[in-house]
Amino acid sequence: MTGNVRVYLLDGGTLVIDGYHLYWNAGPGGPVRFPCYSVLIDHPEGKFLFDSGYDLEHVNKVLPFELPQQTQDQTIPGQLKLVGLSPSEITHVVNSHYHFDHVGGNKFCGGATVLAHEKELAASHHHQPFERLGYSDLSFDAIGPRYELLSGDTEIASGVHVFETPGHTAGHMSLMVELGGRRPMLFTGDAVYTSQSLEKTIIAEGCIINASRIENSIIGTQEELDESHREALSSTVRAYSAMLISQDFQCGRFSGGLSAKDGRRDQNS
Repeated sequence: MTGNVRVYLLDGGTLVIDGYHLYWNAGPGGPVRFPCYSVLIDHPEGKFLFDSGYDLEHVNKVLPFELPQQTQDQTIPGQLKLVGLSPSEITHVVNSHYHFDHVGGNKFCGGATVLAHEKELAASHHHQPFERLGYSDLSFDAIGPRYELLSGDTEIASGVHVFETPGHTAGHMSLMVELGGRRPMLFTGDAVYTSQSLEKTIIAEGCIINASRIENSIIGTQEELDESHREALSSTVRAYSAMLISQDFQCGRFSGGLSAKDGRRDQNS
């Protein structure tokens, strides 16, 4: 089912990270301001939110050196309002991983079912000391969400797939949406921070659980939906002619979809 699916790219503001963290000790160094986005999938089987950005108050208190820039319109309630929805209408939340800049808006969607990778949920509560800041916002868990645990590559709704892409964190997931009349969209979270990350096989700093597995996970997911093994993300892009959306994708420049920033709609999605 792809004919009545709409994808909305939600602008969550920006943060600053050093280039050596962005490109795992490859650089170049220096401050890099990058967008934080979420994805809303309006589907006949539900309204799915992939990632929810960061909470401005939390970042100002715990990670002020990341120099957050976020307006009220760039919060999850603000972005959903721009497309005529409220957080109470979100039926499912899927987080690529549980770092603070991907879970800050979960708390607004208390009625949603949270689809969580079992390894990632465990890591968010039982992580290494050096991961403390990454997993510093646990507000997503404080609201007492209804979890459905995932393991492996899964089709969570017709034409909506999550793929295991570990490396940045233990249970990182990417999400692909098949759309009628256009290329599927593959959202990679922090598995592919920028287009350069994929081209040069460089991952962003994270938990760094296994260097060789990190490299594999950048290009790793399944080639056929009914196969259990993972092939390269690049193979998935080729196999489905998918449009790969990394963290450097510019909100408001989503050609052929809807960006909450400017409210444009695409009738073909």
